Amino acid sequence: MAGIGKTFASLKYMLDWAEGKANENIYYTFPLPFRELNLRKEREHSFEELIHQFFPAMETSEIEDYNKYKILVVLDGYDECRLDLDFSENTVWTDMTKPTSVEVLLTNLIQGNL
Repeated sequence: MAGIGKTFASLKYMLDWAEGKANENIYYTFPLPFRELNLRKEREHSFEELIHQFFPAMETSEIEDYNKYKILVVLDGYDECRLDLDFSENTVWTDMTKPTSVEVLLTNLIQGNL
């Protein structure tokens, strides 16, 4: 449903987090818009590489193990998704550093494998 405030609500959630007003148990918040993810479907990426593309400052972070941190990934604009997110034929993917398709990354992220 377009226009009911989903993007605004997620932005408010992230703003409250950034200002330390809420969700202080979350270490990082990464908003990933489907509009931009659609443009990356022709190439393989690792999850780590995808994060670096959207957030270049993360390349210099000293994070070696993302599993040590509570991370929130906000997938915004699902109604704009042009990716084939086939959960029934999904390849299980758990390596954040190994490249695969954006579809495999997202389905595994949603299913909690990444």
